[in-house]
Amino acid sequence: MKNKFKKLNEKELSKVNGGKSRFSFLLGSISFYRPRKRRR
Repeated sequence: MKNKFKKLNEKELSKVNGGKSRFSFLLGSISFYRPRKRRR
């Protein structure tokens, strides 16, 4: 079951990356900047 989920997740991730590359990048940037700003 876990293996199946992992494979599905990978496929979905690839689809999202191709369809929402900009959104993914923005979300990643915010997620990465948020913890750094809080730490400072």
